[in-house]
Amino acid sequence: MHTPGPWEDWKNGFIRSIGRKWAVARAFMPISGCKKEFEANKKLIKAAPDLLEACKVALKRTPFPVGHTRLKEMLEDAIAKAEGQG
Repeated sequence: MHTPGPWEDWKNGFIRSIGRKWAVARAFMPISGCKKEFEANKKLIKAAPDLLEACKVALKRTPFPVGHTRLKEMLEDAIAKAEGQG
């Protein structure tokens, strides 16, 4: 189970769920101190609920031809990781 999005920038590198003000995450500054990497991490965290939903929809609606299951495996793996099963 995860906190649904959308997420927004909050303060001091934290982001929070707009729907649940108590749900807060933090993108830490990498050891390199690279601000671009830090900002990219925040964007990825904020996009995670939407990415998970997109994976689930794609898995249900995509016809996977016999012998072409790599995309299906990738979607299943991504969903399992996001849900703590992988």
